[in-house]
Amino acid sequence: MPCEDVDLSLLLTMEDYDLAGSNDFMGEVRVEIETFEDRELRRWWINLRGGPDRDEAAGSVEIACKWAHDPSNVLELPEEFVADEPPEHIASEANELLCILMRGKNLPIKDKNLLSKGGTSDPLCELNLDGVVHKSKCVKKNLNPLWMERFEFPCEDLEQALSLVVEDYDFVSGNDFMGQATIQLGHFPKIDEREVMRSWFQLAPRGVKLEPKQASDKKSRLLKRKKKNAKGGDADANLGRVEVALRWVHNPARVVRLPPSILAEEEKPEEPPNSLLIVLVRGRNLPIMDQAMFGTACESTGEPGRRGQTSGISSSVTSKSMPLIFGRIDCSHPVLEAKPKCLCQNIRIRAH
Repeated sequence: MPCEDVDLSLLLTMEDYDLAGSNDFMGEVRVEIETFEDRELRRWWINLRGGPDRDEAAGSVEIACKWAHDPSNVLELPEEFVADEPPEHIASEANELLCILMRGKNLPIKDKNLLSKGGTSDPLCELNLDGVVHKSKCVKKNLNPLWMERFEFPCEDLEQALSLVVEDYDFVSGNDFMGQATIQLGHFPKIDEREVMRSWFQLAPRGVKLEPKQASDKKSRLLKRKKKNAKGGDADANLGRVEVALRWVHNPARVVRLPPSILAEEEKPEEPPNSLLIVLVRGRNLPIMDQAMFGTACESTGEPGRRGQTSGISSSVTSKSMPLIFGRIDCSHPVLEAKPKCLCQNIRIRAH
């Protein structure tokens, strides 16, 4: 059976088959996967525990187990995702984050069965990087969903964090929260080196940050198990986990180019300067000032004695919706000349 996690355990349950009714419980035993961590074949007799409290001897069974690699269980990434970047892209700064939301595992039950124990969920995932939001498809009735969906985010530095929120889809009453994870991009050297980073991330309650799931040593696993047994349950909220692959690349289409007006050579470079050329290129993480759907304002200090105003930029506190605006402050004119693309809000450029 598929098994990738050394922290899991194998539960063997012995039952008496009953064609007419439900099977009768006889006994059970739990074996930790770390028993097979050395990948050697193990064969031994193991005692079953039965009774109402699972504390009575119930015979024994002989089992043979080995933890091995099965190529058919490998979930491969798409070829275009892992392919080398073109040489001309490697020479340029990375400006796009590629993300593949791969799969989830052991997600919580949100739709409980009415007549029996257990239940299922309809999980989907929302991904957010610096205000750019993507949503995955909904996988119906599955606690171990396979998404394998690719998303692209503008990303010019690794000081940002990618947030994941997993929800149970509910058309009638609204989606139910299942868990969330925050991925600090700067914490992963592979991303900075523009290599593929693939990792499991433990889901947590709202407001709780957890590190990516990594293999731990036997001592730490033993301490965790003792803590779990002492409390009668898991020490941490078990909301499942998701596997994500990330890669930082260069996309020429995302390069923000300056207008020719400011790149052109001066007509008379030998003369003293008397005009200040300004290109308001982009903004990022601006404070929210209007709770309704209105825009933001920007002020800049320039040359003494002059005041000007650009006109509008569509409502946004991030850089993605801001068009290029070109203006000129001229000593011979009291007002800034501006050529915006839209007329949704005011951005003031003030010179004192």
